[in-house]
Amino acid sequence: MILASPLLAHDTAHRTWSVPEYIFDPTNPFFLALIIFSLVAVVTYVYIYHVHLPQRRRHANDRRKLLLKNARLSALFTELNPDPTLRVDRRGMVVDANKAARIIFAFEIEEKKKIREILPFPEADVLRLIDEGESEEKTVSLLGDYYAVKIVGAKELGMAHLYCHNITKRKLLEDELLANQKQVRELNHHLRKAIDRERSRVAKALHDGLVQRLLLINLDAQSANQRGEISDAATEKILESVEAAVAEVRESIYQLEPRGLVDRGLESALKGLCESFAAETGVRGEFVIEEVDGRFALDTQTQIYRIVQEALGNIRKHARAKSFFVQAVARDGELRLVISDDGVGFDREKESGKQDGFGLRNIEDRALSIGGERSIESHPGEGTTVAVRIPLGR
Repeated sequence: MILASPLLAHDTAHRTWSVPEYIFDPTNPFFLALIIFSLVAVVTYVYIYHVHLPQRRRHANDRRKLLLKNARLSALFTELNPDPTLRVDRRGMVVDANKAARIIFAFEIEEKKKIREILPFPEADVLRLIDEGESEEKTVSLLGDYYAVKIVGAKELGMAHLYCHNITKRKLLEDELLANQKQVRELNHHLRKAIDRERSRVAKALHDGLVQRLLLINLDAQSANQRGEISDAATEKILESVEAAVAEVRESIYQLEPRGLVDRGLESALKGLCESFAAETGVRGEFVIEEVDGRFALDTQTQIYRIVQEALGNIRKHARAKSFFVQAVARDGELRLVISDDGVGFDREKESGKQDGFGLRNIEDRALSIGGERSIESHPGEGTTVAVRIPLGR
């Protein structure tokens, strides 16, 4: 229990406090807090409005003056530039242009033209770059020439600088190169078709000619043995040699012409190809092949078969893989073809001249020849995946 001092109790009991006296009493803690808060507010106000903001305005003005000075210096240099250079404000108006721009684009500054009247691209793009203070490059066609236009937005100045460079010669060379590449792809396609036809012809000739003759030799040897003209040991040796020769010829025929493609269809041929590859190499294989029969012309089926064959050949030569996976599924109007392995993989940028060679280029050319597209995903130590998409009905 706390006892009040008699003197304090007597003082409090006999003194009457007015509100102003109580608020402004120096012993009142609320009064002290009010004084401190007022001092902080005054100091903050003085700092912000008499120190910080004036300093920011000075910096902004200095920066603007510097930018204007740079712009004037740039204008002096660009006036002598043989490439067109223009300056555009936030309204899209051309406010300045060097001599080359005025001659090539046939206008004068006094005409007060908008940029869209001079260069065929959206004015909104220029205004956006001004507001963002960013730069962007576009290629435009004008009066039979091509120009690379670099747009540099200056947010502080509220304008953009457009630097134009005539790239007509380069563009024509690029177009010519693309046309030549297309022509080369078409020639490669016709060449592959001719090679495939010749392979089929040679395979048929081997089957109908050499294989049949070897089988006749087999029959002749058996007949001679029955007549006692040659010994059993000699007959056995002849038969073994003939069987080995027939097996080799049939393997050559298989290499020349997709096994079973015409007789049994694409699905069976691809499954047989995967099974043979797994048996020959000892690499574990998994394959999913669904709904591919009857979807493509024979030539397209042959190209699909060769794509898988080429990809498996790359696995055999380069991958050192323990397993591989082949998927060929027809869905949503296209064939999705995937061949992957868990081998060593490769860095396409560093080893493009080594691994991304004829095999992968042949796959791409074959895919393009039937309206498809190829993509490759590979990293060192993570295997390789080749994906091909081909529209149905080709």
